[in-house]
Amino acid sequence: MLIPRGVITKTDLRSLTSGFSRDLPVKDHAQHKLPPHLIPHPRRPGALVVGFSQCGGHVISTALSAHPDIVVNTKDIKYFTNKENKSLSWYVSRMPPSLDHHVTIDVSYSYILNPSALQRLEAYNRTARIIVFLCDPLSRLITLYRETLVKAKLHNRTLGGATVGNRTFPQPKLTLSAVKFETKGFKSWLGATTPENSSWELKPDIASRSGEYFNSFWNLFQLFSRRQVLIVETGRFYKDPRRGLSVLHSFLKVHQIPENNHHRNSTNEEFCFTITHGQEKCVKDSAKSALQLLQRDDLLFVDSLREFYKSSNAKLFAYLRDEYEWL
Repeated sequence: MLIPRGVITKTDLRSLTSGFSRDLPVKDHAQHKLPPHLIPHPRRPGALVVGFSQCGGHVISTALSAHPDIVVNTKDIKYFTNKENKSLSWYVSRMPPSLDHHVTIDVSYSYILNPSALQRLEAYNRTARIIVFLCDPLSRLITLYRETLVKAKLHNRTLGGATVGNRTFPQPKLTLSAVKFETKGFKSWLGATTPENSSWELKPDIASRSGEYFNSFWNLFQLFSRRQVLIVETGRFYKDPRRGLSVLHSFLKVHQIPENNHHRNSTNEEFCFTITHGQEKCVKDSAKSALQLLQRDDLLFVDSLREFYKSSNAKLFAYLRDEYEWL
């Protein structure tokens, strides 16, 4: 077993990966008047979401957390990419409290892009179940652009909020849906230029980043078997969220929940699911709406983007033995 120096000690590794169901001891369990196995406490994750960012993974992770037997750590502490050499006990202590029968999922979208992080993860738990969220590279590119706009607007904001009389009201939180997508600004951000009577030319340094999937999957499958990895293509998931969640629940080996806990609102193009205390949360796929706007606005530009990603998509589909309806 590979044990990276300065990250995992043999003693710590042995104590935390030897199959114990309770990874951290329950302190003062006598005061609870319950046996230790009935007291929620942090446990080592049995499944991890390792990538990719800008693919709507937060929505699906939140939907997973609605399951009564699943707990999800969405804080993205980046433990296996962190160079602070914190102990594995510290890592496990950052997981949400759970019971013996629960599945704990840790989420960090940066792992898939970091071969060293994947090696440390494999050393920690080579039997872990791995989930990868994947999406159309153009959709991912649009989301990346919108996130750049949000960061720019936040940077230009003045500190504090509006003041009315003696009261100060905080500024509303900026989200992707609050940022207007404009094709002209998107092209400028990409550095796209077009000679007269010619197709668009793209500067690859930005556009290629959203479609660089192959090398990441190659690194992942050198360490984990394909049986341990579930790839969730978010476009396919949003078309049929009931089936998508069913596949995820089967992969995590938890029971299926009633179908009325989640549905697709076709009128508003939203994915809705029920969370704790009967609250319903709906999330709109902003990247899809922007893509539709882009297709209406400039078909020549869309054709150039299709051509740009064509070869990398074909290589990825052959390697994964699957094809997605991209672009």
